Amino acid sequence: MMREFSPKSFCEERVARRIGTRAYLKARLDLKPEQMSAWDAFQKAADEASAKEKAKCASLPTEMKDPPKLIDRLNRREEMMKARLESLQAVKPTLLALYDKLSPEQKAVLDRPMMGGHRHWGHGRHRRG
Repeated sequence: MMREFSPKSFCEERVARRIGTRAYLKARLDLKPEQMSAWDAFQKAADEASAKEKAKCASLPTEMKDPPKLIDRLNRREEMMKARLESLQAVKPTLLALYDKLSPEQKAVLDRPMMGGHRHWGHGRHRRG
């Protein structure tokens, strides 16, 4: 038996984490005044991507009592991957422009994988040796 699951809440939580990660990164980067316009452009693109994701979250069911069928899981996963790719493509140019304005120390903050092995604009995995 499956306990009740809310795809909508799960989706909203994921978007909220990404928004929180951006706030954390801004604080960690300790941006200089001359870097703020690049940050603002990135923030605007990221906020627009988050708004689109939130709109998709709103269309999801608030609860599921029965486990979804295989085809439903595959279709949902495909939709999520397409949405993530759209977000990445929307944010990438402004993120790269910001990265170009950063000092080597600031770049090191973005170059390190975060806990969980991924960031809101892409992903990577920690290797275990």
